Amino acid sequence: MKRWWLEITLKSDLCAATGDSEQAVTNMKTALEHGLPIIPAKRLKGCLLNEGKEIVSNGFAAPTELADLFGRPGASHPARLHIGDAHIYRIPGFLLGKEHADGDVVLENYEKELRELIRHPKLSEDLAERLLTRLRTRTAIDKELKNAQKTTLRTMQVVPRGIVFRSLLELSDAQGQTPPQLLKWCVKALRHVGLGITRGYGEVSCTL
Repeated sequence: MKRWWLEITLKSDLCAATGDSEQAVTNMKTALEHGLPIIPAKRLKGCLLNEGKEIVSNGFAAPTELADLFGRPGASHPARLHIGDAHIYRIPGFLLGKEHADGDVVLENYEKELRELIRHPKLSEDLAERLLTRLRTRTAIDKELKNAQKTTLRTMQVVPRGIVFRSLLELSDAQGQTPPQLLKWCVKALRHVGLGITRGYGEVSCTL
């Protein structure tokens, strides 16, 4: 079993929606774990798989390579690649009111930090959520009247740009220390995650 970190840097605000909402407050909430934003593994796998399909369709890899890496629907054996939820790794200092880059907060041990957050009497899920998410509103425009359409105002909860996430990738039966070429291509090609990618949201850069 070989392991690599997938680092995801947010170049624009991101909403990894779960389908949850808050009545009269937020129409689309981003995925959270005890108030801390995450990018669910299922969404990451889907995004990487879509890039892999594009690579295969352009003739740079064989369909069998993609199926071997990500698995086949209904197959009796699991995929070789296991993708974990992406958790916050680095929080830029400016989001926390700090003036310099050396004020960035790095969560080297996410599980430990999460346990401390849960146990800390002065911290709460609501506080973490307020610090690490923002609300963005949008509405549809009537093409003829050139004004906002009625009942189209929507509020989306997003994770602000600049935050870095990390997801642990595990590959069974890996040969050598370097990731397979197809996996490296999928990571390099992944440029958008989440909702609103045609409206300027969810732009990312990824590295292994």
